[in-house]
Amino acid sequence: TFMPLGTSGYSEDFEALAGIVPSHMAVNALDMFFRTDDPEAWCNIGQNAPSITTNSGLFALELGGNPVMSAHHEVANGLVIGIDGTGSSNLTLDFHAYNWGEESHNDDGVWLSSNGLDWETVLASWGSVAQSGNWEAVTGIDLTTTTVDTTQPFYLLFAQADNYEYGTADGIGIDDIVVKEWAPPGPTLSVTPAQPVAGQPAQLVVDFNQPGDMVVIAYSFIGGGPTNTPYGTLYLTPPFGQLPSLFANANGVAGMLANVPPAVSGFNLWLHSLNFTQSVWTNPIATSIL
Repeated sequence: TFMPLGTSGYSEDFEALAGIVPSHMAVNALDMFFRTDDPEAWCNIGQNAPSITTNSGLFALELGGNPVMSAHHEVANGLVIGIDGTGSSNLTLDFHAYNWGEESHNDDGVWLSSNGLDWETVLASWGSVAQSGNWEAVTGIDLTTTTVDTTQPFYLLFAQADNYEYGTADGIGIDDIVVKEWAPPGPTLSVTPAQPVAGQPAQLVVDFNQPGDMVVIAYSFIGGGPTNTPYGTLYLTPPFGQLPSLFANANGVAGMLANVPPAVSGFNLWLHSLNFTQSVWTNPIATSIL
């Protein structure tokens, strides 16, 4: 467990928190076993000292032993950030991290809580961050994988335990924290199998539409264009054919089974699709028929 929000201090240094507007923060620098304040612990976002290194700006979150640690023992650090997720649906987390030489501890990682007392992990350790001597991007962490309701106010915790000085052979740096709403990719065309088989059906699917969107899939045996159209660039070479119009279901998926004629065995095939409702093209596909 970690100490509740606000028991170990408060900082208004938001430079390490680009992209979000936290409602409040708490800096916890504790003895790992007794969970009491420990001067040998180091949870610094500029309130203790200038940052040793940052990914951007002047400040970053530094978690480790005090850089002038006098007695090597286990300390636990954590920055708790209060976030109001009201109105969101699928929040994700991005940040940059600098691994100075982390060992694995139970405290390590990124945690969520609805009450500041009970925590669930969304990143279980810092082992995924390479000890490369550089800042590494960590992106797309799904914040909806726990029982914590992130569509309401919740707490986000960056935590770490260590026994040596930050910035030497130990510690983890965090910078450029961004909590954002997950945005699905645009309409995406796929064909299964990836190389259709002559005389057998192939599944054509366009994902990531809005429910009810009209989608048209076209094909060519000649080439991948480009061909100018009133709707933009079609990546097919004429002559090309058009399959029956499709309408996305409640999940935003438009698909069909297309029978591949036996006579086109060995032909090259190019496919491209347009979401007519959105006037958005999908990715083009170039493949061959077995």
